[in-house]
Amino acid sequence: MQKVIALALVLMLSITFTSSEANAQVSRSISLDTSVNYLVKLLDKSEFVGKYVERTQEHLVFRTAAIARLQIQFERIASIQELNPSNMKGNVYWSPNPRPTNYFFWPSAINLKKGEGYYQNNMLFLNSVYYGVTDNISVGAGIEFLSLFSGTPLLFFSPKVTFPVAKNAHAGGGLLLFTVPDEGSGGFLYGSTTLGTIEHNVSGSLGFGFVDGEFASTPLLNISGMTRVSRKLMLMSENWIVPEAGTAFSLGVRFLGDKIAADVGLLYSPEAGVPFPIGGFSVKF
Repeated sequence: MQKVIALALVLMLSITFTSSEANAQVSRSISLDTSVNYLVKLLDKSEFVGKYVERTQEHLVFRTAAIARLQIQFERIASIQELNPSNMKGNVYWSPNPRPTNYFFWPSAINLKKGEGYYQNNMLFLNSVYYGVTDNISVGAGIEFLSLFSGTPLLFFSPKVTFPVAKNAHAGGGLLLFTVPDEGSGGFLYGSTTLGTIEHNVSGSLGFGFVDGEFASTPLLNISGMTRVSRKLMLMSENWIVPEAGTAFSLGVRFLGDKIAADVGLLYSPEAGVPFPIGGFSVKF
């Protein structure tokens, strides 16, 4: 099992740094609507948001908030993406939350779409990659780098299956498996429900911890949420109740980019008595 997890991580990391858009170009016969907004990405890595006006044999013409008529050669265009009206705030485009699939650490019931993925780093030393196998099934694998120097690396594997059950409601479950070669394994088997959108949601999860196949007699409870307050900022909280072990509460922010998310927060446990800084970042691919 440990070799399988390690191999999966290596393969998924190789996917992370492979670009499929490097030399892509749009078809001259692409169908565009004059009533919607588009995100237009160019081969020189620049981009703009605008509405389609018309086309010539060699060009597409767009109207942006600043330029009434912007003419772009087909050969310069890498991709054209129709934008959801909910991501337009006036004339300003708010890119979607690049990582609605989890909070600081714990997953939501929102899944990756097929072919989507991201690299994630937590607390500098936890490194992982997640990939959408289908719209409802995703897999993740990772490693804790400090343990490599001890000769007993901590590996983890995280499959998740979720489904939309109603408008703005998802449910499902998954496994968080941690293993140290020749030492043992443990983790959590959980079910969760998420209410809301990728920008504003709350999740409740119930799960059982286990060590070497033996499950705990009482479940853990996780309640987490996130809400977007500006174009580049979300508020986020992740909270744990573990019977016979303790509680932990967190509050922080997520800084948003088109494909990058960076989390910063504080974790407080009454049993510990002092807050502890938490954080990480992810890069979507």
